[in-house]
Amino acid sequence: MLICEARTVGGALERRLVPDYLVPVTATIRQAQGFLVTEIAPCLRADARMIVLYIGDFDLSGNSIEAHTREVLEREVCGELLWERIAITEAQTITLRAQGLEPIAKTDQRFSDGHPHLAYEAEALGQGGT
Repeated sequence: MLICEARTVGGALERRLVPDYLVPVTATIRQAQGFLVTEIAPCLRADARMIVLYIGDFDLSGNSIEAHTREVLEREVCGELLWERIAITEAQTITLRAQGLEPIAKTDQRFSDGHPHLAYEAEALGQGGT
């Protein structure tokens, strides 16, 4: 199963992966715990061999969303999932910087100061070959 932080990324990949490879693709839908519990967890319980691949932004909030998503799903399936973040990884950010692509400036509204930080956003990278 491929879980994407952003619906836009999930939608683009779903059109390519499902028809050719039968890979289920979904989005976290802003950490909607009910959706994870009612829609995603049952699929994972039904197939204990399923590997979860994750695509998310490389920044503080992206890492938080991934951690929350994984925590909820592992609690629901009563065990550790085979989980791998395939994008955007720290190694990929190094490559992106080497190619001249700088991160964008963002603020995180969960903090009173907006917590300014730099981020690589999956949907901002486009559908090229990176």
